[in-house]
Amino acid sequence: MNKAEFTQKRNSIIRQYYDGSIVQTNEITYGCYTLTSANLSNYISDMPPAKHQQVFAGLLTHQRLSILEQQADFVPGCSYSENLTDDQLQLLKTQPSIICTFHTGSYRIINSLLVQKNISFSLVLGSSIIAAEGESYLSLYKSLTKKNKNTGLTIIDAENPNSGLQMIRELKKGKSLLLYIDGNSGAGVSTIRNNNSCLINFLNQQLFARKGIGFLAHITNVPVIPAISYRADWDDIRIKFYAPIYPNLQENRDRFAQKITQKLYDILAPMINRYPEQWEAWLYLHKVANIINPITPCRGRTSGTHVQFNLRDYGMFQIDKRSFLFKKNNYTSYPIETSLYKKLRQCAEMPVNKTKIETAVLAELEENGVLHYL
Repeated sequence: MNKAEFTQKRNSIIRQYYDGSIVQTNEITYGCYTLTSANLSNYISDMPPAKHQQVFAGLLTHQRLSILEQQADFVPGCSYSENLTDDQLQLLKTQPSIICTFHTGSYRIINSLLVQKNISFSLVLGSSIIAAEGESYLSLYKSLTKKNKNTGLTIIDAENPNSGLQMIRELKKGKSLLLYIDGNSGAGVSTIRNNNSCLINFLNQQLFARKGIGFLAHITNVPVIPAISYRADWDDIRIKFYAPIYPNLQENRDRFAQKITQKLYDILAPMINRYPEQWEAWLYLHKVANIINPITPCRGRTSGTHVQFNLRDYGMFQIDKRSFLFKKNNYTSYPIETSLYKKLRQCAEMPVNKTKIETAVLAELEENGVLHYL
């Protein structure tokens, strides 16, 4: 793919997703938007709900650009490595480290950057990602290193029971590890019920996070180097590196693992507040959410001629032609008639005369704060 082809494809993605029109025309996408909106409501409670669709459309755009950018050999050379000091680069080249990153910005491009900097590393991914994208990672590595064999890059399945031992072996062989601490679409019950997880504070709430990075660092006595990818502009891709975090071997291992997990998410939080549309985990954050600060219900006027859907507290979605009303503060869904679903969708877009809704249904929706009078 040459630069002209890349630019054309990139601009096409931006036109297709960034205006948000796909959200309204695709029911599956609208359902994903509803869940993302609930996560935004809970974790960034001061964000106006009218902005949620814009953030979601931006999320879809950045997600697809990340895939495109990984396929273009020249893009990594255009990315800007922020705060990657000579000492830090020397550390990465000469000693094994755990490079901890997140699903932000052009998050796949860090693989290319490490290869270009001649940093030996193994990539840790979830099973579903390996199945879908493992070959593309190996192909990219092969093209960047100009090798005839793709054995130079090791991909470790994070969900394999023996993955911990494999990661320790890689570190002891002198190779660094690249891990995404914020999970993927497969995150959920397996994370919450995993002994390798802990509760941490994040933005306005808490979440269950895996603390394996801290355990690995403590067991092998290697530093953790946080790195966050973000786009300052469409043509300005950056990877921001942070100071290495060294394990304290005198500290209890479990306590250290929890502390470093909290610290890593504390590093992430300001970036998410600044660029919320660039964090892919909004799509699945509800699977690991722990709500400690419930949203106070928004109260509207008690009378009027027109009503509007309360997007701050509620959403809606369809699955297999079944319709549901969704309460955002506790992620609870309620089955509703498809005819009502269509009316509520209209109310979410613009005010509707209350006579368009059956009197008894209107009263119930009004009582529960689903509809507000204007």
